[in-house]
Amino acid sequence: MKSLLWPTVVLVGAGLALVLIQSDPSSLELSRVAGIYALLALSVGISYGQAGILSLGQAAFASVGAYGSAIVTTRYEWNPWAGMVLAMALAAGLAYVLARLLVRLSALALALATLLFGELVHFALTRGGDLTGGYIGLPGIEAPAPLDSREGTHLVVWAVVALVVLIATNISTSAEGRTVRGAASDPVLAGSLGVAVPVRLSAVFALSGAVAGLAGFLFAHSSGYLAPESLSIEMSIAALAMAVIGGRYSPVGPVVGALVVVLALDLLPSEDLAGLFYGLLIIAAIVLLPRGLLGIRRSTPVSPFRKKASA
Repeated sequence: MKSLLWPTVVLVGAGLALVLIQSDPSSLELSRVAGIYALLALSVGISYGQAGILSLGQAAFASVGAYGSAIVTTRYEWNPWAGMVLAMALAAGLAYVLARLLVRLSALALALATLLFGELVHFALTRGGDLTGGYIGLPGIEAPAPLDSREGTHLVVWAVVALVVLIATNISTSAEGRTVRGAASDPVLAGSLGVAVPVRLSAVFALSGAVAGLAGFLFAHSSGYLAPESLSIEMSIAALAMAVIGGRYSPVGPVVGALVVVLALDLLPSEDLAGLFYGLLIIAAIVLLPRGLLGIRRSTPVSPFRKKASA
């Protein structure tokens, strides 16, 4: 029960702190951005921390979800909450198919493949004509209650973050989660013990895609406007930096990383320095804090299959 209580306490405190300090529009907007980044970072934590899949395409999954929901609500008058389900399903389906095709690649090759996937999604959105709005994008995206107010958006976004953390915590501490981590760390040994490694890892990557798609939905319907550059490769890199800094093995780590990075970015003198900032943060985290801020005192997890094989 403790594993579910503390993430909730931390997240509720982190989400409400910005409003308790100063509930003006700029603070609420910063809270919205931090929460959406936290969801993207959580999607990285699920794929990279649990399944060992280093993805640079999480923003692409968010774009697929965002555009899917925005198109059906603006073009075909769907209920926005039905659009949310579609956003998650589209992103999860694409992530699963992509993982089944690429999961046997090395970590670097897989990362480059997801980066290419992101570029292909961006190309398709810019060339989508009237369907996607091309370079201009899609204006007038409906914001359903309670996303039609800054306060409501703040509360919904952070409630979703808390829910995703609870789900990630449950998966991480479950037997299935231990099996997935074992399959990621030693796929040959896991396969020899009867584990369907590609299927297990692809399912986890599909879950991370669904979380990214949910982040895209919240971004589109709380902003009211969507363009191909709204959810760019820079957001994928930022999400990776947040997960690595906070601790990708911890369900709460990506959220802590998101808060640290977003608040630090708010202090930068220019947005042009963001790319350099992300790069320096990732390098510093890998060298100084390889397990992130929340993994300083933890040892590297041992594959459960090694224990089973040696028993």
